[in-house]
Amino acid sequence: MRCAIYTRKSTDEGLEQSFNSLDAQREACEAFIASQKHEGWILHDTSYDDGGWSGGTLERPAVQQLLEDIRLGRVQIIVVYKIDRLTRSLTDFAKLVEIFDAHKVTFVSVTQQFNTTTSMGRLTLNVLLSFAQYEREITGERIRDKFAASKAKGMFMGGNVPVGYKLGDRELFIDEIYAQVITQIFEAYLKLGSASKVKSYLQELGIRTPPREHRNGKTSGDKHFTTGHLYQILSNPVYIGKVRHHGKIYHGQHEAILNQNLWDQVQNKLVENAVRPKGTSAQRKLQYPLVGKIFPSAGYRLAPTTVHKPTKANQKNYHRYYTVNRTRREPPYGDLTSLPAQEAEQVTSLALQKLLADLKAEQSDLSAEMFLQIRQEVLQLCLRELTETVVLYKDRLVVTLSQSIAERLGLTKPACCSYPIKPRSVRKRNKVILSNVPQNTPNQELILCVAKSWKWYQALSKGKVRSVQELAAQEKTSVETVTRNLPLATLNPDQIEKLLTGHHAPDLSVAKLLADPNLI
Repeated sequence: MRCAIYTRKSTDEGLEQSFNSLDAQREACEAFIASQKHEGWILHDTSYDDGGWSGGTLERPAVQQLLEDIRLGRVQIIVVYKIDRLTRSLTDFAKLVEIFDAHKVTFVSVTQQFNTTTSMGRLTLNVLLSFAQYEREITGERIRDKFAASKAKGMFMGGNVPVGYKLGDRELFIDEIYAQVITQIFEAYLKLGSASKVKSYLQELGIRTPPREHRNGKTSGDKHFTTGHLYQILSNPVYIGKVRHHGKIYHGQHEAILNQNLWDQVQNKLVENAVRPKGTSAQRKLQYPLVGKIFPSAGYRLAPTTVHKPTKANQKNYHRYYTVNRTRREPPYGDLTSLPAQEAEQVTSLALQKLLADLKAEQSDLSAEMFLQIRQEVLQLCLRELTETVVLYKDRLVVTLSQSIAERLGLTKPACCSYPIKPRSVRKRNKVILSNVPQNTPNQELILCVAKSWKWYQALSKGKVRSVQELAAQEKTSVETVTRNLPLATLNPDQIEKLLTGHHAPDLSVAKLLADPNLI
């Protein structure tokens, strides 16, 4: 019976020694196999050693090779020093037992005598594995707590050393040569406004990443900066003397390379570029009317994101979201990092309607006729032009009316309205569902067309343009389009309100509305 010895050590510390932990485990297992020679046990000539691998997963090279050899019938018995060398997870153990049973393979622990072919042996093994898993989880918690406490004190806790620094006695020290490169990168981004342009700029200057030599003797680095690497550098607070851990920023124990002013300018530029409309301005505003206006309570602007998921018919199904900017690692509020765009826009529309109704009741000195005129103008505007800001909290959404609209109403202070929401995380993906949003969906394309027609009507009636031809040339569209859509300016306030709230047929289009305005 061929016996395979499996050895493992969680860290690679000490593995460079001539006689290490893996050697000690193997020696004990070989001695045990030799003692069972009378049972027909012989040592398999392949070594299965995982040095520097955690027992919390089966994604280990030696384990995978061992399982492959088991499937091929090359191994009948597995010998380990202790059972936790093989795995520390009960779930993984169940998977291994299933594979062992299917191929009639048994395993032996040198220091823990049990027989996995009996129910009592399996019970004993489960108890041992339970303690092993508990020990692994407790150890992990201790390490995480120590790591977090050290980060809170501003200590560098390992990982890749940031460009511009060098490591000495577990502390970061400024690398004078590459510190100048970091300053160049930040200044170039401010001037050029794009990471890709900064990348080309560095390539022209012949500036490359610093070479690095690792403990195993291998080298890395000495390559051109990539766009992704540049974004990491531009958003890393280590360069202003701080450290980041799980969304929180702490004062570091190392010296800063950049001044606060340069850092702030670059961060503002990153946010500005992240929400910059792509494609034509009209298309982008139509897709994301709240772009650049929607904020979580933490204050960082949410950026628009489009996700496409293939359907069963292999067709792309597009989903729009407002999500935390990739350059920001801090959660926007609580654990909620992504908001479906459609739901957010619906709630914003409802809040604006409530706000206008409240204003009507408050503005007693405003004549009904004048208010009706203003309300009609306001309602004809698209959602983007109505909104100054939208701030998200865990239980509510606060909408501020556009400053220009507020001034038109004669308001001396910002007009705000709070609308209750019930965010709900879905499948632990930190996405939010606003569970109390009505099902009616306003047609943003239709609203935008009506708003344009009202704008054109006002321009013609007030003599800002002399003819439809002049208006069409000014708007960069055809005379036919202007002539066709102008009748939309005659919709009454009730019809406009139905458009804004989505209380109309779901298949309503501009063509259908022009043919019969009574469809609303």
